[in-house]
Amino acid sequence: MKKSDEGSLTLGTKKFQQKTKRWKVTILQKKFIYDNFVDKQKLGLKENLVEKRSCPMGNSICKNSFVLFKKDFFTYNKCSKCNLIYVSPALKEKKLMKLYKNSSYSNSWGKILANKTEVKFNQNKFNSLIKDIKKIKNINYKVLDIGCANGQFLDACKASGWDTYGLELNDSERKEALKKGHIVYNSKIHSNFVKKESFDLITMLEVLEHVHNPGKVIKNIWKALKPNGLIVIIVPNVDSLASNIMQSRCNMFLGMSHITMFDPNTLKNFMYKHSFKQVFCTTITSELSVINNYLNMQDPYLGNAKIKSPLLKKWNDKNILKKMKGYKIKAIFKKI
Repeated sequence: MKKSDEGSLTLGTKKFQQKTKRWKVTILQKKFIYDNFVDKQKLGLKENLVEKRSCPMGNSICKNSFVLFKKDFFTYNKCSKCNLIYVSPALKEKKLMKLYKNSSYSNSWGKILANKTEVKFNQNKFNSLIKDIKKIKNINYKVLDIGCANGQFLDACKASGWDTYGLELNDSERKEALKKGHIVYNSKIHSNFVKKESFDLITMLEVLEHVHNPGKVIKNIWKALKPNGLIVIIVPNVDSLASNIMQSRCNMFLGMSHITMFDPNTLKNFMYKHSFKQVFCTTITSELSVINNYLNMQDPYLGNAKIKSPLLKKWNDKNILKKMKGYKIKAIFKKI
């Protein structure tokens, strides 16, 4: 029997939130935003801390966009031409990082990743990803995980006999990964130490949505990969059933940090623009329990609805994923 990587479906979303303490981080994030970035008199983001963004797809035709909605002081826009969804104005990256490093909120996500319940389900997710990679090319990879956190995915890579490297800006998480024997740098991908054509595989697992200039990052990854090298990307799926139904109530819309939102088509087009060919794509995490709570008029993430909503009659966790409506996209691209 396949081991599940979806905690909210296996345990029920309320129990999963309680065991992992994710709900506390949601509260901490809202407080961090309000305390640091909101003009209390104008009830908007402080103008000196934000900057406007154009469509991250970067095509010449991407000149017009329209507002989808506003949430927690952040505005989500959709490009009229390529359909990419992005936050603008967004927090200035340097200002955000400076305030983040000095906050009590900074290590909250690291604590979640170290939680034994979170570790269990992430382990299943990472083991599945390793199998997907091996099906495409089964070699002894030299792998670089960008935003490697405490190194749990690199642990799975090392168990396969691969050479493991990581980039992680959070000091405490980087130290945890170093203790496990991985080579981890406190740096970004465009730093000089990443030599041209030096990696077989580069991974960005729930990272690309955070990046202010994703095109620049992908260009640097292309340079760092060997010929025919692979990149693995996991990002929220803005065309998931959860986001289709709950829209702004969906937790993927975190305007402080989730500033570029992809669906399977926009991700494929974005990567092709930067000379990557898609070789594998699926969706993971159905969020069925979360959606059911919402349709039963309970809190989506802390509710405990026992009866399946009749509106979900034609949906189950398997066909949500099969129809590419899962909460996250898992895709592998080859350098061309």
